[in-house]
Amino acid sequence: MSRKYFAAAFLISWFLLGAVHLNAGEKKWQTGTLLSVEHREQPAEMTKRERTETSTDSNGNTSSTTTTTLAPGYVHQWIYYTISTEKSDYVVRQEINFPWTKTVKAETGDTIQCAVDGKKLYIKNPDGNTIKTDIMKTTAHIAAPSQSPQN
Repeated sequence: MSRKYFAAAFLISWFLLGAVHLNAGEKKWQTGTLLSVEHREQPAEMTKRERTETSTDSNGNTSSTTTTTLAPGYVHQWIYYTISTEKSDYVVRQEINFPWTKTVKAETGDTIQCAVDGKKLYIKNPDGNTIKTDIMKTTAHIAAPSQSPQN
């Protein structure tokens, strides 16, 4: 009897997750201009590596030697993009994890399609691929107050 309830609960959960996923996929795309592209690297802290060698001489005496070396850690690579839309300017960053990581296929000054979803900004490439970036800074465009003519 519990197997039937488990199977039913599993199927209901599966369908609900599918519905949530479909709704989450709809993004409000807007047009923007790519203002700047900047590549940055930040080396991580040094990594401590220890190597122990143990040896035994002919008398059966054991000795060990530990060698400690410092090696450079992982180097973080990011691309920072500045994008201007009708209402806001965004500074976003994309971490480059692998050599085959897809990046934005646009030049500065080009018009691009982008969508904001929480703390993420998605950029649509002309080939249809979507690039997910982290929003680092948002600046709103505020119209200057109009000055009334003075008599």
